[in-house]
Amino acid sequence: MKIGELLGEGWSEKYKRSINCKNPKGFSQRAHCAGRRKDESSLYEDGQQGLPIVYLDMDGVLADFHAGYIDLFGYPPKKNPDEKVDDPDIAKLMGTDFFATLPKLPGADKLVAACVELFGGYSICSSPLRNDHANSEKNKKLWISKHLNPQPDNIVITRKKDSYAKGRNILVDDKPKNIDLWRSRGGVGILYNGYTENVGVVIKQLRNLAAQYR
Repeated sequence: MKIGELLGEGWSEKYKRSINCKNPKGFSQRAHCAGRRKDESSLYEDGQQGLPIVYLDMDGVLADFHAGYIDLFGYPPKKNPDEKVDDPDIAKLMGTDFFATLPKLPGADKLVAACVELFGGYSICSSPLRNDHANSEKNKKLWISKHLNPQPDNIVITRKKDSYAKGRNILVDDKPKNIDLWRSRGGVGILYNGYTENVGVVIKQLRNLAAQYR
């Protein structure tokens, strides 16, 4: 076997997208997945051909922050926790396992399944609480490991989401500000409120986008 064949050169794009990088088969698939993960944020920076990366926000898209907050405090949050807020109760979440305990929103599984079907996978792009990055990241990753199947290709916990919008990467997020910043960097933003909106509308938008790359 030639080296190029061993490393998967010449594989069709459809076959590459079908590879499950959470459970690659054999050396060639492992090598391919290692290359796919390397500097994922710049995959489409130079307009490379192929499918964009789909980034899913967590709170308000996959995880029910509001339900967890109400269960803890007895009333809904005054403002979104990822913004600069006056709500003093947000500070009480710092250093706790709050994010690991959140329930899953009803449309989460369908949204993840659609991303895998249409784009071969998905990644997470979620914001930590201010001044609580390491703890927020730890507990968000615990939530992901428990609730999402298949697991994401990559998990990004950052307050600068738009830095991952390079090329035509897609963000599904519930905050207009995040969507506006993402689009300003050349990415495709889909505004979706998992508390009140039908996930089928988002899936239809993703299906239309995926069709443009076929």
